Amino acid sequence: MKASSTRYRWFTLRPFDSKMLRRLSEGMLLSKFEDEASFGYILGDVRKDKLTGKFVQKDTINRIITNAQGESETVQFVDFNITNFTISTSHSTLEVVNPSRRLSELLISISDILDNRIAIIPIAATCRTWLDALSKSDCTIRLTKIVTGHISLTDTVSVKATFSGTKNIQKEAKTFLKGKMSDPVEITGQLEHDGDIAKIKITSSGALCFLSSPSEGILSAVRAACDMMASNGSPK
Repeated sequence: MKASSTRYRWFTLRPFDSKMLRRLSEGMLLSKFEDEASFGYILGDVRKDKLTGKFVQKDTINRIITNAQGESETVQFVDFNITNFTISTSHSTLEVVNPSRRLSELLISISDILDNRIAIIPIAATCRTWLDALSKSDCTIRLTKIVTGHISLTDTVSVKATFSGTKNIQKEAKTFLKGKMSDPVEITGQLEHDGDIAKIKITSSGALCFLSSPSEGILSAVRAACDMMASNGSPK
């Protein structure tokens, strides 16, 4: 059975402070998800510097079912898309977990609650920028698989390569490629922090997936890396 993964995405909120967080929590309570609504919020932990919750989207789907005799009937069922999120003033970020394909509706709703006075900016990242940021955060990263982009051998020939191993293979990949490796299209490995280990996968889209449950310490280190990528400075 294929192991499930948890996909994270981060967005920077500008400008953002505790007053805006309080206004967001109040607006989300007014937009509480109910049976009659097509979307809404279910709030969890609400603090002065952070709130967590779920954004629920409901779709009513009609499907025509035809039996063996050729008789058809319309069957109606309800589908729910649920996106877990955390909004923090300490990081000025929106963190979404396993975002739905209709994530834009959550972003629009947040902006509407704040009267469109906020910019919600996705944290732009590649495999290489993730590696650079994580190497400066409070954790250790070990890569066990690297899938490269196109590597030019000659003016007319290029190849893709996959490196894999049981230990950290980053140094061996760099040595073998002699600086020819473009930004990887996918990397797999693990993060280590205070004895805790979490398996991760990062793709060229910038999404980071946890293949095993991360500790709070590892999550904090990843959030610090996001801060660095957002500000091009050092992790907070």
